[in-house]
Amino acid sequence: MKGLIEIVKILGKYKPMALPMVGKIRETSDRVNQFYKGVSRGKIDSDERAAKVILDCSPDDQRYRDLKLDLRNNILNTVFFIDTKKLKIDKRYNRVAIRCHKKWTAARILNSIGAKHAAVELAIQVLKQARKVEMSNVIVDIALYLRFHYGALVGDKQKFEYYNKLYHTYYEIQTWENKAQEYYTELALYYVNSKADKSAIHEKAKKLYEELEPYFYKYKTYKLIYFPGFIKLIIYMSINDFKSSTGVCKEVRGLLNNNSLCPSVGKATFMHQQLICCIQLKRFEEGEALAAQAEKILKSNTYNWFKHQELYFLLSTHTKNYQRAYEILQETTNTKGFQSLDESSTEIWRIYRMYMNYLVMQGKAVAERGDAKHIRLGKFLNEVPRFSQDKRGLNIAILIIQILLYIQLKKYDKAIDRIEAVEKYCTRYLRHGDNFRSNCFIKMILQIPIARFHEAAALRKAEKYHERLLANPIEDVNQAHSIEIIPYEDLWNMVVDSLGRKIR
Repeated sequence: MKGLIEIVKILGKYKPMALPMVGKIRETSDRVNQFYKGVSRGKIDSDERAAKVILDCSPDDQRYRDLKLDLRNNILNTVFFIDTKKLKIDKRYNRVAIRCHKKWTAARILNSIGAKHAAVELAIQVLKQARKVEMSNVIVDIALYLRFHYGALVGDKQKFEYYNKLYHTYYEIQTWENKAQEYYTELALYYVNSKADKSAIHEKAKKLYEELEPYFYKYKTYKLIYFPGFIKLIIYMSINDFKSSTGVCKEVRGLLNNNSLCPSVGKATFMHQQLICCIQLKRFEEGEALAAQAEKILKSNTYNWFKHQELYFLLSTHTKNYQRAYEILQETTNTKGFQSLDESSTEIWRIYRMYMNYLVMQGKAVAERGDAKHIRLGKFLNEVPRFSQDKRGLNIAILIIQILLYIQLKKYDKAIDRIEAVEKYCTRYLRHGDNFRSNCFIKMILQIPIARFHEAAALRKAEKYHERLLANPIEDVNQAHSIEIIPYEDLWNMVVDSLGRKIR
């Protein structure tokens, strides 16, 4: 049912140029039409609901299964009539790509039913468009088709040799594009549900990039810039070498800017990675400029826009622009597409929400009227299960905000319970060099109950760890960028303020 609902929503958003099915979906079938309207209006959101409302039966009933298949087939036919001019996609690439796919599909159908002359004419037209947007997979298919047509059926040697050469050229390009995407995906797996140290994949990324490097500079297609470029970036980002990573970002962005076919999201991706480097290296002016550039080329409510919002939030907290961070959080979580994000993305914003609650309680930001959130830390833990398992990554941020909120709320018994648990956690997970700053900060917090939550005593007992923290600023340590949602130096000032006096 998920896939069906998704297609119906898209059809409702981007009206087809013609409506041979949807709106009058098989006029002879009132039930199919009822099914479509129920889904489009949000009244039907499950198989159980659909089967009950329309046929008063169970989802396993063959009548319902036939009805659902009937609706799906009608909707899939209508997808070909979507008006691409209304789509929120890159005009220079994706719209042309969609037209190529549609026309190449039509050409194959024509060939299958015996309209070979029409199929060849359409295939040649599509080939010209596909070459403009470097669609190697379509080019390879059409070159293979035309090579056979002019060689085996027509006997035109000159055209056979032309399409044969074209086939072999783009077959090599397609092969290396696919391999580059495979390698990129293999490395990206390590990043999906964990923000912890990635140094283990450093050598792997180096090895994969060495194999791709000759083609990175040889063909200069979008995919052979983007995927090898990102793998090269992972070599340095995996060990948190943000200075070298900045250089890679600038190099790849230069190559992408020279490629007129580069989708805007490709450029934005490397702007985002460079923005991460700016945050870690405290190059805040450069970061603000990059954020402004990325915002201009990203469409609201898209996946890359949400990623941009994450980084813009972090840039704001690291520059102490807490009110702007609050506004970014509100804009993002109230955007219509937020609920459709993957669980990892929504969990990150739940963590950000807790930090923002803390900032509001500290008087660092002002919440809108009616936006006062009741803090239920137990519920919060249930809402972030993925990153709670990320023991050397974002779970550190989760543990810290729990303790700080309990201290802020003067719930010292609960704070002590959490601190005792964190002490064992610190010994088990935070002994590694990549978490040195986190280790220092948590040890500073551990001194608070020892000092009986007395401000002066806490400052005195935490002094040696505080000095170590200050001696290892965020820009000089090997640490994942997402761990410190608010720099520990700033958080320490706030937690001490919670005990009674702001330190100077």
